[in-house]
Amino acid sequence: MCNPVLAIGAASVAVSAYGAMQQGRAARQSSEADAQQAAIYAAEARDEAQQEADDIRKGGRIVASASRAAFAGSGVRLDAGGTPDVVEKQIVEDSEEDAAMSILTGERRARSARQQAELSRSSARNATRSAFLSASGTALGAGLAYNRWANARQRAEIDSGRVY
Repeated sequence: MCNPVLAIGAASVAVSAYGAMQQGRAARQSSEADAQQAAIYAAEARDEAQQEADDIRKGGRIVASASRAAFAGSGVRLDAGGTPDVVEKQIVEDSEEDAAMSILTGERRARSARQQAELSRSSARNATRSAFLSASGTALGAGLAYNRWANARQRAEIDSGRVY
């Protein structure tokens, strides 16, 4: 005959262990989703920075052309070197510097997002381990409690003279 207290205890252990595993699974899935989102953000940050840099370069070329046109419209010779070339060179250098800063900023955002993704992946691994350890601890604790109960029962039977 099955002892109802033992059956309830076993069911309780099973439910607790299952709950710990489910909680770990949910935490792992959440962390994996966070990692995936961070990886997507990293790629977007890099792409946005590259697009911004391209736009800055294009704007620099437009300003340089407008500058040359303004000089030409004022009667300044463009083939003789001098001020028009210096101004154009400075505009191009400034736009390249701004473009490089845009790319650098985007790479920093992307690196940060990749690091966040790795932390989320690590959290996912830890959630799985934690759930397994929690479920194992529940089962081992139940086994220890049963062992104590069985030993106490056996001692009580020995003490009362009812040894089977």
